[in-house]
Amino acid sequence: MVFCQKHGKATERFVAFEGTSTGRRFLACAEQGADNCGFVEWVDPYWPIPMENALLKLWQMYEDAKAYRRSDNLNSALTIQTLTCEKKSLEDKFQELAKHVDTLFQAQETRTIEHLYVVSEYKKEFEEQKAEIARKEGENQKLNEKYVILQNLSRAQGKMIKNLKCNHLKEKERLIEERRKMKLQISQLQEVLANSEAEISDKVTKLKNELAYMTLLNEKLTEEVATSSSWNQLLNEKMK
Repeated sequence: MVFCQKHGKATERFVAFEGTSTGRRFLACAEQGADNCGFVEWVDPYWPIPMENALLKLWQMYEDAKAYRRSDNLNSALTIQTLTCEKKSLEDKFQELAKHVDTLFQAQETRTIEHLYVVSEYKKEFEEQKAEIARKEGENQKLNEKYVILQNLSRAQGKMIKNLKCNHLKEKERLIEERRKMKLQISQLQEVLANSEAEISDKVTKLKNELAYMTLLNEKLTEEVATSSSWNQLLNEKMK
């Protein structure tokens, strides 16, 4: 048994695990920490030179592998950090894009509802104008019938005047006055008829213009709906 020279206590047996002495047994001071005097006595002799070279090469390979792992871990950490930042950036962009798309969908839906409401109102107004035109045409037809009746009456009155030329002068003047009044009424009716025809013509022209505008608005609405569908499809493809 070997004792420590400083403390006089029995030494402990160890096995080296570093450098070219790896595997060699040795005795060392059994004290721990600062009380250890550093006493060492080798039990096994030095290894042969080829063995030491092999151990040296193995330890060098171990250090290289450890350095490589340390570098690889560092690169992996940097890569993970970069990917994490990119992921967060992509998530932020995705959230922003999702909000933008949601806003776009809501605006498109609002515009579609508004357009449908406008088209419905135009259709309703068109039907009302159509009914108004039909009513005006009926009134115009009645006026024409009255005009024909008045013309017939006027012709009959003329015949009566011819037949009564031989009558008394006062009767003739009375008939002439009545004829003048009748012509005045006919003139007034013709003026009313002309005004009615002009008003109906203006209404028809206005309705035609409104119908053309409604057709153009409907085509525009169809194009916007098609554009929205294309955007939705493109967005779905990007999100996939």
